[in-house]
Amino acid sequence: MHPVVHPEAAITVDDVRRILQEPLEMVLDDADAYWLEDDLGQRPGPESDRSLGPLALALELDRAGRDPDTMKLCARLDTGERYELGGGPNLIDCAEAAAGIPARPRTPIEE
Repeated sequence: MHPVVHPEAAITVDDVRRILQEPLEMVLDDADAYWLEDDLGQRPGPESDRSLGPLALALELDRAGRDPDTMKLCARLDTGERYELGGGPNLIDCAEAAAGIPARPRTPIEE
């Protein structure tokens, strides 16, 4: 997990470098489970207590040809509510960051 940095605390360049060398993931303080859903609400994989597993699955499905617009990352809050974190190309961007894949520019598709 990434260390919590309080606004009044000084953070150094070395601190940022160390943080960025760790896997990036999406974290909600009040979430106790994460999973991937398709556009029909089906789960193509298991739920996890961290977002890394569902993000890796999103990347795997994207690489296999699944349309990113049919996937979304969801979480269960400690109140039991379902919360949608995001989907589409933004989900794939987050999945690539979690996997350590450098960001790449998005280009519009000409129709």
